[in-house]
Amino acid sequence: MKFLKSYTKTDFSYVLLFLVLSLGYFSLALQNILLPVFILSVLFNYKEANFKDNSKIILFVISVPFILTIISCFYSENIDVALKLTTRRALLIIIGFFVLAMPHKALSFIKGVNLFIFFSIIASLITITRGILLFNHNGVFFHPNFTPYFTVIHHPYFAAYLLIALILMMEYFNEIKFGKWVKVFSLTLLAITIILSTARLGQVSLFLYFSYKCFGYLKGGIKTKKVVSLSVLIVFLFSLLFITRTDIIAFKYNQDINLEKSPRLIIWNNTIKVIKNQTGIFKGIGIGDYQKILDEQYSVSMHKDYSKMILIDYNPHNQYLEFLLTNGGLGVVFSLYVLYFLLKAFNLKNKVFFIYMIFISFFFLTECVLNRQIGIYFVAVLLPVLYKISFLNKVYE
Repeated sequence: MKFLKSYTKTDFSYVLLFLVLSLGYFSLALQNILLPVFILSVLFNYKEANFKDNSKIILFVISVPFILTIISCFYSENIDVALKLTTRRALLIIIGFFVLAMPHKALSFIKGVNLFIFFSIIASLITITRGILLFNHNGVFFHPNFTPYFTVIHHPYFAAYLLIALILMMEYFNEIKFGKWVKVFSLTLLAITIILSTARLGQVSLFLYFSYKCFGYLKGGIKTKKVVSLSVLIVFLFSLLFITRTDIIAFKYNQDINLEKSPRLIIWNNTIKVIKNQTGIFKGIGIGDYQKILDEQYSVSMHKDYSKMILIDYNPHNQYLEFLLTNGGLGVVFSLYVLYFLLKAFNLKNKVFFIYMIFISFFFLTECVLNRQIGIYFVAVLLPVLYKISFLNKVYE
């Protein structure tokens, strides 16, 4: 009871927000069930609400993908599919509004981050355990084609969630309420799990982030122990990557840049062909209908090395291309939406927000993030909350 009494109403709001985000690891249904509880916690604390004029502008910009989706509904004949996706993307506005309305409190934010990191560690342990058990039975541990069988969620999104948890832990290292060696273990665990996920964007982002931290430590003249520790961590992680099935990992990376072998490049190429065949400059195919037309294009121009069934029902795997497909020239607005928040994060000088925006801009390049609930929560929760903490007078370093 003393533990609960130490929590303010604002603390509960931030904890519930990050709990909603964390449940994405385990249950999408529970995520939706808990969301109204978070909303109620903000409403009960309405006296401390801090929804200023600049928040109204940000909320409007946050709603851009939702507005574009509504517009594309008017072009759709399959209205059921269109409304289903529109309803899902409405979370961008709903969550964005209540996050922006919450008070600016650093300690409350950190309490929420602690919970998110805790659940990220649990998800990592479950994933590694599944991988080991699968390896013992079938000899497929660390085989990229088998990662969907042991990651708790689809592996590109899993790596994305873990990467943000790791970055939050690194950037707010002194404020995270774990012991020193527990933090070291947790960072190592999260990093290893990102590598084991075989999500290439997650792996490359991890390497770049660690390299950036090493450079920062050296440039800033911070104690040698930190530089050595982080360097050893990098060497260990990428030695693990090199030692464990290097041939398969190399094949996956080489495949990504080969038009004849890369499923994504083939999908993007076919999507661009469909976009070029559109009749109106500002009129798209419609969010409810484009998959049927895209499948027809796959049938016509599928590369000889791939059977028709491999790519059938695959979305564009590129959020920028999808909005161009569904909204025509108006889809360019989505790119401006991403650029706006990139510049905003840079001007606000919030390191975590800026790193997140760089990552999400590339994530949009490789996945239709806003087509999955797990992806929508990744944007709907993290974008406004990281924007919000940028206005704190004391930003933890």
